Formats: sequence, C-alpha cells, structure tokens
Amino acid sequence: MVGTHHVFLLRHGQVAGPAALYGKTDIALSAAGHNELNSQLARVLPLTRVVSSPLKRCLDFAKSVSEREAIPLHVEAGFRECNFGRWDGVPFDDIPTDCWGDLEKFWHAPSVYHFDNAEPLQVMQARVVAAWGALLQMLQNESQPQRVLLVTHGGVIRLVLASVLGVNWANPALFSQWQIGYGSVSLLTLLRGGDTRPIINYVALPADVASKAR
Repeated sequence: MVGTHHVFLLRHGQVAGPAALYGKTDIALSAAGHNELNSQLARVLPLTRVVSSPLKRCLDFAKSVSEREAIPLHVEAGFRECNFGRWDGVPFDDIPTDCWGDLEKFWHAPSVYHFDNAEPLQVMQARVVAAWGALLQMLQNESQPQRVLLVTHGGVIRLVLASVLGVNWANPALFSQWQIGYGSVSLLTLLRGGDTRPIINYVALPADVASKAR
C-alpha cells in the first residue's frame, strides 16, 4: 500500500531562563514559548502520534498535544539535546571573562572541541541518527499514512536534516549559520512503498508565520 507519511520537526519554544547553553539542563518553557508552540498547531494537525525528547521544554507540550488529540506519545532519549558539560545551563553573563575562549573554540569547531564532562558531538550525532532511523523504520511498517509530530531541539533538528541530505554533519556552518528558531517547524514527507528517502518540504517555519501560511 502506498501512502505519504508526514513528520513535523518542532523545536521547543523559548525557555524560562537567561541566555545560556541549555542541553541536559531540564528547564521549562516560558509563557512566550508555550504560545509559540501552540501557534503551530493549526499547521500540524491532525496528527496520529507524538514523539518527544524527554526534557520538559519539549515533553510538557508533547504531553498536552497527546492528551488533547487522544493520540499515542513516545518519549525517545535519542532526541534529547547535547550535554554541554561544564557550561550546561550556566547563564552567559555568569561565565568568567577568561573562560570565553572555551566557548569560542566550541562554536568554531563543535565536532572537534567539547567542554569538560560534555557529550562529544559525534556521540550525539550517532544517537540522533539511530533514533531517526528507528522512527523511519516504524513509519515504513505502518499500514496507514501517518502524521507524526517530533518535539525536539535545534541541534537535533540540524543533525536530522544533515542525515537526510547526506551532508557533512561536522561542518560548523550547520550550527552557526543555519537558524532553527524557537518554536519553528520543519516538514519532511516519506512515501511508503516507494522511495524511502524523506523529502524536505520546508525548514524552520517561524511560529509567527505558521498560523498565517497556507
């Protein structure tokens, strides 16, 4: 049976905290962040299931959608954000001036340099690709077309898109020059029973645009 599966990649909204590298830090959404995500619902509904990172800035909204729409929710640890180690969750304003070189090294070459006690980017990439592959396999086994909402993080979305396109995930431009904004949504489609390579329909549609787009 041929059918088109839709996967919406939704980045969590703004968080309730100062500017920082939020990876494993389990920070909640701000009121504005909730509004950003809710504004995307008109674009993604109806859905058949929700998949989420286990971190509350994703999971709280994913749970609300699952309950509201009476659809299954799957929490997948492989789609969590990177652990930024020493500087995870530390407000940028609280980082000593003589430590900023540490952050600059990471931003210039994230696949080569990582902070103390952090998850190397290649480890994150491997788990994200594995989780994405498992999701695609699940879709291929479905007898009916599916509409899946994946609520996750900016870094995860970049690595998924790099995998789909077959581009170099270690290129620092992927992280420094490809904007995946808070509350933005991307759409991939997959033809069941035909070409198994996902098609990228659009990337990082902002929350303030989605409700107006046709």
